[in-house]
Amino acid sequence: MRTLRRQDSLTTTNTETTYSMETSSVSTHHFNTSPQHRRSPTSSRENNSNSTNATANTNSPRGSTGVPASPMQPPAQPLVPTRNPPNSTGLPSLPSKRSCVARKHLVRAVIHDFYDDLNSNITSKSIEIWKSLYERYHSPSYIMVRPSGNPCDTAGFIQMLIAKDVEIYEFKLQSVDNVQLIADDTVAIVTYTVDQKFKFKNTHHEDRVTNTCILEDCNGDIKICHEQRSTGRPIPQDDQAQ
Repeated sequence: MRTLRRQDSLTTTNTETTYSMETSSVSTHHFNTSPQHRRSPTSSRENNSNSTNATANTNSPRGSTGVPASPMQPPAQPLVPTRNPPNSTGLPSLPSKRSCVARKHLVRAVIHDFYDDLNSNITSKSIEIWKSLYERYHSPSYIMVRPSGNPCDTAGFIQMLIAKDVEIYEFKLQSVDNVQLIADDTVAIVTYTVDQKFKFKNTHHEDRVTNTCILEDCNGDIKICHEQRSTGRPIPQDDQAQ
């Protein structure tokens, strides 16, 4: 690179024209040797063209140095995680199905809690109480298949509980025997054992039954959507004494 210095005949301002074979433009400006103000052409034809128009372009958006002005960039927006986006209230969304049904101890807890609440209201004949309890633990599509094979939905089960010829003494949960997860851990199949003591049409019954139930996620809550009850068998004497 070589630099030619000259003094303009009309002014006393020192100017500098820089030539190089490495860049694509020429800049004629007030004398400044800082590297950020230097630009060089690659051909003499571009040198002549740019040198002629250098003064006319000093008011252009490129500025007096010939370097294009950088437009203002908007500030970078923070990334928002999409795995669990916030809902309209600004609170985290409800857990996914995998996060609740897939935890077996939560599935077991639903069965235990249901029977605790069931026995707390076992003698009630209030439709409102039983409706509230069943809506808390059961899905709207809940169906129970009785030993006879006849299905019973929530409304039918509540009518049976409040019937005059039915008197329930105790539905005692003995054990949750097995929990299996299917459908990519979004559905739980549970078997459990219950001792049922009740009177139906003046006949006293004490039965040990095994129930199979299916639980699913309903808007973030684990609920029972299907049950099937086995035929009752006698409660062992040792367990009756407890």
